[in-house]
Amino acid sequence: MELISKSAASIADGDLVDNIIRKTNNWSMLPVSAVFASYIPGEFMASNTIGGIEFPQWLGKNSNRNKRHRLLQNLHTHVHLQVSGSLEALNMDYLPYLRRLIVDPLVQSDVETAAEKMEV
Repeated sequence: MELISKSAASIADGDLVDNIIRKTNNWSMLPVSAVFASYIPGEFMASNTIGGIEFPQWLGKNSNRNKRHRLLQNLHTHVHLQVSGSLEALNMDYLPYLRRLIVDPLVQSDVETAAEKMEV
């Protein structure tokens, strides 16, 4: 945990240097920012442990989670007059039935029925 704390502190220092660079247009400090923001945290977190931090995978999963949450909020905005419930209730209670109501006709190539259900 101490190494993670040191890495986070170094990244924060790199952010401070980056702010100074942008405010003063002193681009000669860019290597200093790079050292604080990437090299030092990389050195602190370097290890031979298996199953380390898998940051790219986390970014992908977090992006998908944010996208799904945004879509759920959008749907909630459109149906909140007909559906009483929170986002969680909509997600857990209503969406499985709505999905079946719309997708089942599509599987049977009945686009008109699916479109009618979506209009209701």
